[in-house]
Amino acid sequence: MPTLRAPHPAPLIVELSRDGDRYFAQPPNQPKLEVFAMSDTAFFAKQPEVELVFEEGAGGALTLRQNGREIKGPKLP
Repeated sequence: MPTLRAPHPAPLIVELSRDGDRYFAQPPNQPKLEVFAMSDTAFFAKQPEVELVFEEGAGGALTLRQNGREIKGPKLP
């Protein structure tokens, strides 16, 4: 699964994973959040309120939206 690194005071790396048909996002030092599909390229978490949007044709770029802020970052190898 892709990992996000974006400009941030400290590097923000979000690990994305799948367990069967369930998807999860996990920021550093925080518990896994179950995320739910809004479309083929957009997911959301219920608590905290977060959206993850994969940008098609952007080489695996990902945008994280939370509290009115957007953090964009590339997919890491």
